[in-house]
Amino acid sequence: TASRRRQSRSSLQRRDARIPMAPGAIPALGHALEYKKGPPAFLEKSQDAVRCPIFRVNLAGRHMIMIGADVELEWQMARQPESVFSSRMAVANVGFDYTLGNENVFVGTD
Repeated sequence: TASRRRQSRSSLQRRDARIPMAPGAIPALGHALEYKKGPPAFLEKSQDAVRCPIFRVNLAGRHMIMIGADVELEWQMARQPESVFSSRMAVANVGFDYTLGNENVFVGTD
């Protein structure tokens, strides 16, 4: 439902605020130009700058959370259930809940 999406968005925004933003974003484009020059170098430089294996980037208005090179963090992520890293809310926010229906987006078609 719409209220569920609004509530989830606000909780995601609060959570995301605790994750450092990569430096060097420019208005409107964010980090997109720097990323386009060389994604691996950009990600490595950003991780070094924020001194954290998890950081946020803005690629021309598309806000993303990046997971850098950290063996322990990668291991923890690999052991999480599917629901933790589900993209269902992102799919709904794009508008697929209207085209596919809530049941298909939030429950699945298995």
